[in-house]
Amino acid sequence: MKWQAPHNAYVQVAAEMGVPGFLVLLVMIVNALLIFIRYARKKRTSPGSHSLVFMSQVMLLGFSGHIVTSFFLSMGYSFLFTMFFAFSLVLQNLCENSPEE
Repeated sequence: MKWQAPHNAYVQVAAEMGVPGFLVLLVMIVNALLIFIRYARKKRTSPGSHSLVFMSQVMLLGFSGHIVTSFFLSMGYSFLFTMFFAFSLVLQNLCENSPEE
């Protein structure tokens, strides 16, 4: 039997980790997207907050592109998913602990 690679990162994760693993991946993706969207739309007036808003907008753009390209590439275990998940948590921590006026 000939070996065939999946043509989709989501199919790859679902096939190798099953429904529970796939649901965990989806929850992590939605959580990261919500964090990026929340802070990308936030109007902040404190001195260092403009860079946080800009970074959240950049991360939202990059993560959205990665989600779309994952439909066409089998890179379910790419470091980019892990990197964006970590960036979302770091961004949330920075935004919640930054001083507001």
